[in-house]
Amino acid sequence: MSEKIEVMAGPKANVKCTFDGEALELTGYTAAIVHLPVADVNVKRKKKPEKDGGQVYYFVTRLLSSRVELYLQPSEVANMEKLVEALLAAGAGTF
Repeated sequence: MSEKIEVMAGPKANVKCTFDGEALELTGYTAAIVHLPVADVNVKRKKKPEKDGGQVYYFVTRLLSSRVELYLQPSEVANMEKLVEALLAAGAGTF
């Protein structure tokens, strides 16, 4: 992958999701940067959008004890769809 895909998530857009073709990096989700190799990531989109038009995405990995749940504001949903497509194309799974 030649370009990084960046998405701002969270209710206040305080979590930066970056995918470079090798790993998903979450900045602002915890005190440390979370670096998830694509082979260890499973992704799922909540079936129904939120009332405000936003969307929730879940990332699950064996490297973390709980799933990562990210809310996307309506303006960032299209960017997250692009990131998820790139993750799936690179070998991430679904659940």
